[in-house]
Amino acid sequence: MCVLGHCPSQGTAVAGQARPKLARWLRNYASTPVRADQWGIVAWLWQAFRQDLASVVTALPYADGRYQAGPLDHYPSADAVGYLAWRAHPRTSEDSPIGFALVEGLSGSRRSLAACWVATVARRDGVGKALAADVLNRHPGPWTIGFQHNNFAAGAFWRVVADEVFGPRRWTEVRRAIPGLPEAPPDHFIETLWRWMVEAGAGRPDLPRVAWSSRSPAADVARCDSGLMKRADAHLICMRHAQSVNVSAHQAGALSEVPLTDLGRHQAEVAARSVAGAGIAAIYASTAVRAEQTARIIGSHLGLPVVLTADLTEVWLGIREGAVDEATHQMTAEVLRAWIVDGNLAARVADGETGYQVQCRVSSTLKRIGLDHGNQPVLIIGHVASLTTGINALCGNGPDVWGSPLPHAVAFTMTRHEQTWHCTWPVAHTSP
Repeated sequence: MCVLGHCPSQGTAVAGQARPKLARWLRNYASTPVRADQWGIVAWLWQAFRQDLASVVTALPYADGRYQAGPLDHYPSADAVGYLAWRAHPRTSEDSPIGFALVEGLSGSRRSLAACWVATVARRDGVGKALAADVLNRHPGPWTIGFQHNNFAAGAFWRVVADEVFGPRRWTEVRRAIPGLPEAPPDHFIETLWRWMVEAGAGRPDLPRVAWSSRSPAADVARCDSGLMKRADAHLICMRHAQSVNVSAHQAGALSEVPLTDLGRHQAEVAARSVAGAGIAAIYASTAVRAEQTARIIGSHLGLPVVLTADLTEVWLGIREGAVDEATHQMTAEVLRAWIVDGNLAARVADGETGYQVQCRVSSTLKRIGLDHGNQPVLIIGHVASLTTGINALCGNGPDVWGSPLPHAVAFTMTRHEQTWHCTWPVAHTSP
């Protein structure tokens, strides 16, 4: 079956060489720019989009029974365009709209994805990721993608898309206050880094786009690390975040918004005292709330600010995020063992991250932080699975430490001298 002339075996064309995961997303799907006579379709889909978002932004329909649709008044224009996602309807075989995306900033220096929505029944097929990837690749250049602080699913979704479309370490995540709403939590924004966009060929038709290799994922990791720390020394003090609510709730996954427990806050205080005399010059932490809280407690004792980076976040488990069942926990342990002990970095939980992706983003981030600070001690707050995976790539100590997971809020050192990494491994404290 072909949709709008696009056959499932081909999918929608994506600018540049599509990565393997993108190719899998593009089955039985097509996207087209919104024609002048199709904005009424977008208006209907917009209502479904706002209904999905209502619980996040605490919105209600207005007197006419519809959600606010003011942003659509700006479309189309020289600065703003829209796209529709299509699939053959299972009952009529007619081309039917299953999603839309709105883009702004085409006449400025940075594009913005103002909205992206796909019907619920199509999401498990990867259509949302396919639509996002297609739209982002249609407009080369710097991008900004925003989502609400409490929209956890959107945050996880866009971080995966950013890694696949832009590439690991080619984007950053920042938080900005909402104008006129000082009491509301700040919105999150994923932004591509211009230097990486230039290197990847965005806006430069004479340069190839960087893409994941379908034949040699290990080569992608090597390329991810290429040029980093050929001769530089480093002194890193690493630490898993203090105890958080997801541990007591037995939840699996990255869970970026989970806070510390009371015990965790106490552990962070103790950790601050333990590193007080280490001469720490800077503190870096994952963007996950539990890691940020740990880092800020320690930073308040040391008089240091905290630098947040999404590359240090925990392993994302896809549709198994937040699961509490024993099967998911067993699967997660088996996948981590495959990465750390067996070297099988292609393994993953459900549709979550592979070991290649985690190893690349964490190990290269550790290297870059070390390169920036040299022999100055730097504190890094991360997570048990992702830190272990990244450190194993540098020190090769995975098989030796398997069975001794990183304890909460206990510091250990990583040093690099004469192009060789040396890593200690922490021992859990017997008392809080």
